[in-house]
Amino acid sequence: MNWSRRLLRLLAAIMVLQTSRAKPREHYKKDDYVLQCDVKPKNKTGMERAMRDMPKVQLELPQSAQGDYQHMQKMMVKHQEKLIEQQKTLNLQQVRLEARQKSIDRKQSELVHMLDRMYSLDVCQTCFQNEYCATDVEPPICLPCTICPPGFMATTMCSRTKDVQCMDVNECDMNDAPCNAPGNCINTAGGYFCVNEVGSCGSGYYHNVLNMQCEPCSRCMEANHVLKPCTAFEDAVCSPSLIKHATDFWRGHVKTNMVEARTTRSPVTMDPSRLPIDEITIPTDTFFAAGDGDRIIFKRDGMIWVDYNMAIKHTCPTYLQISAMVQDKLVGSTRFEATKRDIYSAASFSGAALVEAGQEMVLALSSAYCPSSVSYFGRPDIPDDPAPKLTEIANLELAGPLSILYASYDAGAVVWRARTRQNTNAGKYRVEYEQPRLSSDGYVISLPRLDEVLFQDEGIVKFSLAQATFSAGEPCRTKGYTINVKLMKNSGLLRTISRQFKRGQPHTDILLRASGAMLVSQGDSLIFDIETDPQCQTRYGDNTPVSALNIMWLPTDYACLMMAELQRGVRWSGAGTRILQFGEVLNTEPDSIKAFSSGFLLFQKEGRVSLTYSQKLVHSCDYLKVTVFYIAGIPQKHTPVIQTVIGNTQAAYEGLQLVGTFNVQKNARVYLQLTCRKGRLDNLVTGSFGALTVVLSDP
Repeated sequence: MNWSRRLLRLLAAIMVLQTSRAKPREHYKKDDYVLQCDVKPKNKTGMERAMRDMPKVQLELPQSAQGDYQHMQKMMVKHQEKLIEQQKTLNLQQVRLEARQKSIDRKQSELVHMLDRMYSLDVCQTCFQNEYCATDVEPPICLPCTICPPGFMATTMCSRTKDVQCMDVNECDMNDAPCNAPGNCINTAGGYFCVNEVGSCGSGYYHNVLNMQCEPCSRCMEANHVLKPCTAFEDAVCSPSLIKHATDFWRGHVKTNMVEARTTRSPVTMDPSRLPIDEITIPTDTFFAAGDGDRIIFKRDGMIWVDYNMAIKHTCPTYLQISAMVQDKLVGSTRFEATKRDIYSAASFSGAALVEAGQEMVLALSSAYCPSSVSYFGRPDIPDDPAPKLTEIANLELAGPLSILYASYDAGAVVWRARTRQNTNAGKYRVEYEQPRLSSDGYVISLPRLDEVLFQDEGIVKFSLAQATFSAGEPCRTKGYTINVKLMKNSGLLRTISRQFKRGQPHTDILLRASGAMLVSQGDSLIFDIETDPQCQTRYGDNTPVSALNIMWLPTDYACLMMAELQRGVRWSGAGTRILQFGEVLNTEPDSIKAFSSGFLLFQKEGRVSLTYSQKLVHSCDYLKVTVFYIAGIPQKHTPVIQTVIGNTQAAYEGLQLVGTFNVQKNARVYLQLTCRKGRLDNLVTGSFGALTVVLSDP
């Protein structure tokens, strides 16, 4: 065994082992065995010389050990053969594993596709009749089946996952030739053209004098919605509501192609510059009239609720302020903080007022610190003016419109307005009020305490709070401001209705805003708690009337309310466009307003809709746009009715608000769409930080 160990050590130490020829047996004993090592390097000649001079290494083993050595060699050879076989087996198994992994990946991909398909089918379960499930968008949504307009015909029917396909009708190939001479007929998309023939369109068509071709007459949803029938040269005029109501609705916007716009330096908006206004919709009653392009005239006594979304770019060192004023009295106001030159500053406001016949409302633009200066729009020949100024007003496709809801005294509504008190506080703060400046019914809405608004009757409450602030300290920027809208029930229970956010900017005048709607019972109170960092020293209020709470109360037999929050469990990030989805929190009339998980709202009766949406978010887009789309009529078109934008938030959370009022027909649909331009949405905070309220009032 000792010789075996020595042999193993020798075999492990040498690089090449060769068995040399044995010398003549006579020189050795019987049991001797001779081994010789020969290492051959690259330099063969030098090595041969060294080998001649080096004594040979000889190892004498007893003859009895030779058998052990040979047996060990055979065992090593067998072991190597087994290792080779095992390596071949491992290689074969590796190939099989790779094939199985590819099969698993393929099946996993199929499973994901099946799960997506199952989710799509699950979403499609919520689709109504005359709807199809659009599975080519993320997430899948229910969309109304297209109704082919006059001049087109359906080539395929609407199915569960496919929309109707419409094809143009070739009127010129019909048996009843529409033109006097068949050779004079030229087919066009949706219509036709009669060469050298004017006013000879067939039944159901009118002659469009702008393009000199026959086009199909518009079809109103109901016969009593026809304000003006179709004639030979004019299309039909439809109205979404009847001319018999105690309310009215008006929409307009500020002109953005004006040659110049000036701002005044007065911190109190007593003599501001008036903004030119364009009327969008024709009123369905005689409550409004446009006057001189910069004012709205009220033709009856009553009360109004004003909503406006606006976005601008300006270079003023602090803020610009826009206000709605009736007879020099402030109705509602908001401020646009200073931003970088190429970033939109967006803001919205709502306000309430009592009006009399003949009174006028104007929009006024002013600034406490921006010098009067001229801003030019669409004038490339005018060089850039380095003076602080208003440089751009976003057009209606990005922000707007100005909307006014009028209610006569027959509607039973109540309006209320009170300015907030000036205060200085650090950390949490509860908003306090002065005695109300406006109150159409002091019993229904009252102020028993400085920080609580009391309601003495059940109803739907629309509210809008504006609170001017000036803060000091970096913690103000880090924590920002959260406005907690709370309802103190008559039982003493305090409920948080929504939470609305505003980024802090130390040593800067900013305006905190909170808007929405809620259901109140007798004895309930409305409270606003503002939360910020305990080290953030803040002055609340200033010498202007911008800080105020506006309220409109509506009886429950006249209006209904739907409250919802941004859907949890959804990844609200990414680029492009997507539809916002909400989870219903409260619905006072489910038969009138239906909310679906796809994000669509269905209105099952006509009326006036007041919508508010508040959101805490962060994004890197050039601008992020929120649009409310309205679907109704024949053909069913997706029409934007409210929109706003918010510029790049610079990697910090900011708050967005969208407010507006519009008319709805029976079976109309509404949805909110988010669009990111050149960038990505980083996050939308769900729950009460993404609150949607919809008030549907009778027309």
